[in-house]
Amino acid sequence: MKDMKNCGITYLNHTECKEDSTIVITGLGRSGTTMLSKVLSGLGIPMGERLSPQSKEDIDIRNAVLNNDEELFNKICRKRNGEYQKWGFKLPGFRSYINTYDKNIKNPRYIIVFRDIMAISMRNNISMGGETVKAMRDSVTSYQQLVERISKSNYPLMLVSYEKVLCNPTLSCEEIARFCGVKINNEDVVKIASTISNGDPEYLYGKK
Repeated sequence: MKDMKNCGITYLNHTECKEDSTIVITGLGRSGTTMLSKVLSGLGIPMGERLSPQSKEDIDIRNAVLNNDEELFNKICRKRNGEYQKWGFKLPGFRSYINTYDKNIKNPRYIIVFRDIMAISMRNNISMGGETVKAMRDSVTSYQQLVERISKSNYPLMLVSYEKVLCNPTLSCEEIARFCGVKINNEDVVKIASTISNGDPEYLYGKK
């Protein structure tokens, strides 16, 4: 990575991925976490048993986290640990639980997606309406809080630029696979990279 110019990916606390690891994708809502979750699914990493149809969030984990039910979250993690060596989940809201729920996750590794605040704000307006400048202020505040949590974490972190992934899908897939400890051939890289796009109609409208 040292010889590349702004590939949009960097690492903190980087270590080789263990066979028994949990990959957590998080970031602000509408920042590109769904796109990254699809990449991990393409790599063969189980991303949940019951996924929400549009956002591809693990419904059981989402409910546990949103209800601040740490006991239920632990139970789900223990069950998944028994079923899989390596598994993952995608949940933007989990960004508030970095450094608090980590102890309940087996060898956690984080992929954290960053997207420009204007795009996030406009994307929120499409889904929920609202005023753009206020949404931008909210995004700035949320990013400040996220960066603070990242700076205090001792776990392996992969920081990913949504925009750069769109510009370099093949390179991004290769780096994500490497971070997740997945060996992948060129043909599969190209196949997974072809699924990376902005404004996926399945996400926007719930259909392909």
